[in-house]
Amino acid sequence: MKLKHYQYLHTLDSGSTLYEEYLCTSLNINMNQSMEKVRDEIYKKMEIKAKEWTGKWIIVNGKIFGVEQDFLQSKYEQFVRLDQILAEGDNVKNLHRLLAIYVRPKKWLWKKFRYGIEEYNLNKQDKIANELLDLDMNEANGLILFFYLNVKKCSRNINIYYLNQRKKKINL
Repeated sequence: MKLKHYQYLHTLDSGSTLYEEYLCTSLNINMNQSMEKVRDEIYKKMEIKAKEWTGKWIIVNGKIFGVEQDFLQSKYEQFVRLDQILAEGDNVKNLHRLLAIYVRPKKWLWKKFRYGIEEYNLNKQDKIANELLDLDMNEANGLILFFYLNVKKCSRNINIYYLNQRKKKINL
């Protein structure tokens, strides 16, 4: 299931009397079969498992995107953008925008003579986010999990560093 399809399903009003019909139509499920088979098909098509993400690159519609690995090297604008999007609250609707902060197109870096990811540019974020709507939902969940674990590791390392600095001051 693509990210944009998941977002569409999230917008459906579960209180609507036509909810089941909209759901089956959007998932291309035959409603002329038994209710158990319809239910099983819905569960099967909506099942999302976070695909473990390893590496530096991801391919979406034939275009290669790089994933920023080190959050401590992020620009101030990235942290501000992340904070703004998270403040909006609906993270399912904004998942592609969140990913676009740290997932950017692959580019040849002339100064380093190798491929890398494009520099963060706030003006390009909406374009990148729209391209990421075609990302498979399992991969999107894997990337979000990767970012979460990376941030958790970075914050733990920062805490250890400051505790060690404090211990050094006390011992002096």
